[in-house]
Amino acid sequence: MSVYLSLGKNKQGDFYHVDSQQSGRGELTCPFCDCPLIAVKGQQKASHFRHDGPTCNESLNEIPQIPAWNHFHLNYSIAVVEALKEGYQADSKSPNIFQHWKSKQGQISHLIHDELFKQDTWTDNLLFTNTSRIILGSLTLHDFSHWMRSALRDRIQILRDGIEEGIKHRAWLDIEAYRQQSLLKASLYLFEYQLDDKSIIHKVGRTQREPAQRLKETVLDLEKATNQSVVKSKILRVVTNSGHVEKYVFHRYSKQLANIGNHTEYLILDERSSKRLKTEFTKLANNPEPFNINERFIVTGRWKYEEKRLAASKRGIILTQRENGKFGRPKGTTLSSDDFLSKHSDIVACLEHGSSINQTVESTGKGRSTVKRVKATME
Repeated sequence: MSVYLSLGKNKQGDFYHVDSQQSGRGELTCPFCDCPLIAVKGQQKASHFRHDGPTCNESLNEIPQIPAWNHFHLNYSIAVVEALKEGYQADSKSPNIFQHWKSKQGQISHLIHDELFKQDTWTDNLLFTNTSRIILGSLTLHDFSHWMRSALRDRIQILRDGIEEGIKHRAWLDIEAYRQQSLLKASLYLFEYQLDDKSIIHKVGRTQREPAQRLKETVLDLEKATNQSVVKSKILRVVTNSGHVEKYVFHRYSKQLANIGNHTEYLILDERSSKRLKTEFTKLANNPEPFNINERFIVTGRWKYEEKRLAASKRGIILTQRENGKFGRPKGTTLSSDDFLSKHSDIVACLEHGSSINQTVESTGKGRSTVKRVKATME
């Protein structure tokens, strides 16, 4: 299958999808080589950007999908997913117990067994992990949000490590940061509508605008798609900074998805599922998890200026060296090892409990380099 470049970058470092552009030459450039781009929108091929010059090799690579956003098999095989579904019974008294006698458990390799199951030490039953529960759509929205944010942070860290090692182009981090910013910055909403025929329809979506404005727009869309008037419409719930949960709602409530024209975000809920969805939204809203330092780097858009900041820092170092300037603290102000460890006792506590560097950064909110220096001092 051909791979086409779908994202272009402007001078401010903002990304735009080809679908938002008019056909022809514009002001966007390739994220990888800065070559000017031409938006191509034909009838046979998918819309894409073409280089107005030589095509760079990096742009021929497909933009990676985000598991639990673009798909919910989480990169496991179809056989593994089917084995999980066969061992899952949603309406049982203990739905989180894997009913292995009903499933082709042999399809699940021992290499991934611990990723999908955990042992109940009291009953010896196999329980689904959060990962397998996401595949099944049985994890709550609140718990999914926590899992997803951790997964997104890991994706950023892997790219950063790859850039440091020289095996990843910096643009891949920018593209990933752009996508994550659009998800984490958006609010998740739940709307309710009553039509002429007294039927009730719900809509879930994400927006970075005022929910009231978005509600007005969706009323017009719904009336056009159903050929009915919307008698009543209201905002039921809004959860800030939770746009990353949107696609999972549709996965979890897939049996309630409504077939309304080309729209895929509408739900027809019975009383039980309506109550459950509202409760899940309420729990998500009432238990906000503040962004840590790495997430703030993404959400605030600082990722767009990081390369310029580092370049400026390098220029400053070169200039200081050229003029025989001095770096670091004045003499006599360096902390002793004991004082340094005492100053960062929270990092010491995390490391002593066996936390990794990444886990310690997340728990303490301190920089990765500081955690590394503390670890080196402890050794």
